[in-house]
Amino acid sequence: MRNYEKKLRYLMRKTHGACPIAMEKDGFSVAATELHHIVHNTKVNRKLFPLLIHSVWNLAAVNHCWHMGYPTWGRRKDWQLEARKRESFLQRHPVIARAVNMED
Repeated sequence: MRNYEKKLRYLMRKTHGACPIAMEKDGFSVAATELHHIVHNTKVNRKLFPLLIHSVWNLAAVNHCWHMGYPTWGRRKDWQLEARKRESFLQRHPVIARAVNMED
């Protein structure tokens, strides 16, 4: 099983298959279909947060249509500070970094 599929299944189990964007915005359940990066998957962010960027700490299982309607959903004002703290933590704890990245 590919890493993407493992992460998608794991996150769907955590949310019972429901899209958190739809739940937050309209309060109803819509099936999740893909992964969404909370801290955006950009060249700069991949360099700043190499251990965090593709981890389950930075991904959410969302519905494609809701994701396109709300592409920056889930971003808090202090997201960069939180991302730096988590990246630093993952650098100090390589076993946890492998676990949240679902590496075999």
